[in-house]
Amino acid sequence: SPTGLIKDYYSHFILRLAYCRSEDLRRWFLQNELELFKWRFVNNPPEDRAAWLRAKGLQYEAISRDEYEEIKEELHQALSSRRDLDPAAERSEHYKVAFEEVVDLV
Repeated sequence: SPTGLIKDYYSHFILRLAYCRSEDLRRWFLQNELELFKWRFVNNPPEDRAAWLRAKGLQYEAISRDEYEEIKEELHQALSSRRDLDPAAERSEHYKVAFEEVVDLV
């Protein structure tokens, strides 16, 4: 809702002010903001995610279920090296990204 977005915006900047006193606090705040962003992104409906990507000028296309099934094993091998792998990764969307852009996104 618009009211919720405004409250979120204000709280972000209030917390940003509160956590700018030291480098450790800044790092903690940024890490938690990143985790919150990831959680919100993953838990939004696919059409909302696609709309957000388009609004930000990111032209990434989600792979189809058939494409996922074709490369499922390779994805699992690549993701298995991550220690923080979320069990929900199985049901998350995967996107086609140009090879040259991958480093900037990681």
